[in-house]
Amino acid sequence: MTDRLRKIDIKHLVGRFRLAKIWLCLLVGLSTLFGYLMAAGSFSLSGVLLGLGIFLLAMGGATLNSWQERLQDGKMQRTKSRPMVKGEFSAGQALLQAFLLIAGGLFVITSTSSLYAALLGLAGLVLYNFVYTPLKKRSLFAIFPGAVCGAIPPCVGWIGGGGSVNAYSFLLLFGLFFLWQMPHFWLVMLMHREDYIGGPYPSLLDRFSDVVVKGFFLPWIGSLLVVMMFFPIVSGQGVIWVRWLIILNCSLLGGLFVYQLGRRERPDYRLLFMALNLALVLHMTTVSLAVLMTR
Repeated sequence: MTDRLRKIDIKHLVGRFRLAKIWLCLLVGLSTLFGYLMAAGSFSLSGVLLGLGIFLLAMGGATLNSWQERLQDGKMQRTKSRPMVKGEFSAGQALLQAFLLIAGGLFVITSTSSLYAALLGLAGLVLYNFVYTPLKKRSLFAIFPGAVCGAIPPCVGWIGGGGSVNAYSFLLLFGLFFLWQMPHFWLVMLMHREDYIGGPYPSLLDRFSDVVVKGFFLPWIGSLLVVMMFFPIVSGQGVIWVRWLIILNCSLLGGLFVYQLGRRERPDYRLLFMALNLALVLHMTTVSLAVLMTR
């Protein structure tokens, strides 16, 4: 009986984590810590707590999003097994979880950082749940406020670490994550094209051919690589190997996209998706090491 209850509890807990999209939110929290490190020059308890606060806030927003999109999720193969679609949680349970996580996140942020950082985090939540989420049901241009949402957490970290909004690093942080969001979303769409062609959301695939959609990647990936290449100027002074690692990372990512998108055969979108995510993680790791070694 005890083993059975334990299995039920674990399954319920896993369902709660899936409802909050924990892995996506973990990246959000890490991006906040990355921004904090760039501003403060070192890790500290306040920085970790700020990252935790944004992590909780993001999970609250993701839980609310799971409830908001439950009907649309049920119409797509990629999302039809999500907890709200399968009826694992009621609307009341989901909304209560969202409220507790949001309240907890805001409490941690305001307790360990500035009110400005908390307000910026709250602005990101409002933009995500009450602008991006309803707009994506009606317009292709919802991706722009969605990308802004993804760029806010590292900026919160920067401000929490004592950085100025007028600094070049603040613009680089925002630009890095804003530009990364676009190809990330398009690759998800292309990997699950059956869900998006004629699906519940307006899609580029409903209006443009694959050749045209592939062309959208080049300016965004090119701009992303330029922003990445500027990071050594503000964070890796005198560390030559850091500059070469960033150049190598950018070259491999850019080369892979050019090769895959230039082929006559259908590109391996899953490979590009994994490479884009890995490149961001490697970039954050490299820049973080540079900051820790030079300050």
